[in-house]
Amino acid sequence: KGLVRADGAGSRVVAGRVMAGVDGEGRLDALHGAQVDLTSDLYVGGNDQNLGNERADGLVTIRSDAALSVRDVFVGNVGKGEVFVSDGGVVESDEVVIGYQVPDSLGRAAATITGPGSSWTLRQLSIGNPGPGDFVVSNGGLVVNVSTPGTPGQSNVNPTGIARVSGPFARWQSHGLAVFGQLTIEAGGSVTSTFGSIASTGSTSVTQGGSRWDIPQLSVAGTLAVANGGQVEVDGELTIEPTGVVNLDPGGTVRTGQLDNLGTVNANGGTLIVG
Repeated sequence: KGLVRADGAGSRVVAGRVMAGVDGEGRLDALHGAQVDLTSDLYVGGNDQNLGNERADGLVTIRSDAALSVRDVFVGNVGKGEVFVSDGGVVESDEVVIGYQVPDSLGRAAATITGPGSSWTLRQLSIGNPGPGDFVVSNGGLVVNVSTPGTPGQSNVNPTGIARVSGPFARWQSHGLAVFGQLTIEAGGSVTSTFGSIASTGSTSVTQGGSRWDIPQLSVAGTLAVANGGQVEVDGELTIEPTGVVNLDPGGTVRTGQLDNLGTVNANGGTLIVG
């Protein structure tokens, strides 16, 4: 087992590429205002060549006002990997892949951003690619997809991916958001995106008071369910494709400036407002 720990304000680790959990279990911790600067990529979870290529789990923890700066992050690289950002921890990166190559038999790769002041700023996010991956933003955590010249920030929740934005003040801000897997916005969480789509394999649930998805344009070829105080606000056009289903259950509201409906809308006690 390997451990790198930076603890306390003024503590700093500077490195190139880091593999946490490759050729044995590994862990990287940044705590209490410490700073970790990586000039290359971070791999979390790999394989142990010394044990016949058996899995090697990796864990990265950034918490208590600590910070991590890194180029690209790959979580679940053959072995199971987890990244946990909490209590004011801050991460800045370019591309992030959750569920990079981890097989189903080893469990799901995961990244969690939780608590007020905890944030992850990134450019490209892929959840469940191609292995299973979970991405959770909760209880005041913040994720921001930023755009660079010629490259808009994009997030994909792939077929093996599950994303959840849960709890008061949990926020996910993305330029583009494509859902091929599962996205849940609940218990006061919110998502804001410039454009978005729910593929035929995808499903999105917006539920419980204060939960909302704000978006100028949305295409639904899969399933969108809104209930129990959840809201979806589409400033421009909501397109429901022939395979698309929108379920408006009690307390759910979808408001759109324009509706192009080729699919199915089930108003089961919820509200659809057009115009």
